[in-house]
Amino acid sequence: MRVRQYPHTQSVQRRRTFHKSMAKMALSMDRDRKKFLSNEYAFVDVKHNRCRDFKAVTLWTYHPAMRKVVRLAIMDVEEENSDNLTTFWLLFNGMLREVSGDDQYLFNPTGFISDEHHANFHAIYRVFGSGGKDRIRTCEFHYSQTVQRHARYLDPISGEEFKHLADNMLTAPSRTELDTACALMCAFCNDHVEVKPWFTWWYKRREHICRAFKLTETPHSNLAEVGHSKMASLGRQHVSLLDAARDDVIFALRQHKEMTKFAAGGHTGGTGASMKSRVARSYREGMKKAAGYAQELDAAVGQIMNTMCAYQHTQCTSLTKDAKRLKERQCRSLRPQ
Repeated sequence: MRVRQYPHTQSVQRRRTFHKSMAKMALSMDRDRKKFLSNEYAFVDVKHNRCRDFKAVTLWTYHPAMRKVVRLAIMDVEEENSDNLTTFWLLFNGMLREVSGDDQYLFNPTGFISDEHHANFHAIYRVFGSGGKDRIRTCEFHYSQTVQRHARYLDPISGEEFKHLADNMLTAPSRTELDTACALMCAFCNDHVEVKPWFTWWYKRREHICRAFKLTETPHSNLAEVGHSKMASLGRQHVSLLDAARDDVIFALRQHKEMTKFAAGGHTGGTGASMKSRVARSYREGMKKAAGYAQELDAAVGQIMNTMCAYQHTQCTSLTKDAKRLKERQCRSLRPQ
């Protein structure tokens, strides 16, 4: 892996300012410190067509006041694998330690949003441990894309049924409803073996993708792809490593200037989801979960009541038999000898 060296065309002070501004934003995402961005997720993805012979690993978050995604870090690697992504996180943590003054600090967002590439899980586990790995959630847009592709293997009617069952798996608000949705999909796949590998693959990853395992405020898609679109509109594709470094310096300085102007009241921000709309979405998701939890409780109470009735019936039957035996003994004792 090659480590990019930025051209020394900018002053040390300006490059240092960019370094601190991005690091301070990442530090404000710490979920344990209750700062402005402590409820935000970290979006990580790899852009494949930006630089010749290299792939760009990018890290983003959503700024709820500016209503747009902001880039926290970028690194060009030759391959998207566990070792290179581990190096990315180690370097990023090194930047945060340098700025915070805490030699043991680790990036600590509410969660990570990525795709299902195994390297993401391996690298985050290596650097952040099982606590970091358990916070990874994956992109629902990619899930929907796989559903659409596999639906083409079926006839039109079966394809629509498959898409409906797959959507029920994704959106089930509780684990009881998810179990029901998975059972229906499993029965469908037994009759349509073309899509059974798809179900097996996603069922193993249901804790990453299904909303039954997600917090209500968890983003549904990986916003890093929105950031990649912004990079494409401002930069170029299939450029050399040096030209890519130049584009990154320009992007970083532009982003820093936008944030500075916004803080001073001179920039209107983006057009993404507002804080109000995000709270409303979280409320709707919470109401769905509450309804699902109520059904789970009703089912549990019903099961307990059935068990109690069965137990009482058993006890009554036993008492009836005991009373019958006692009466027979009394009758025998009253018979003349």
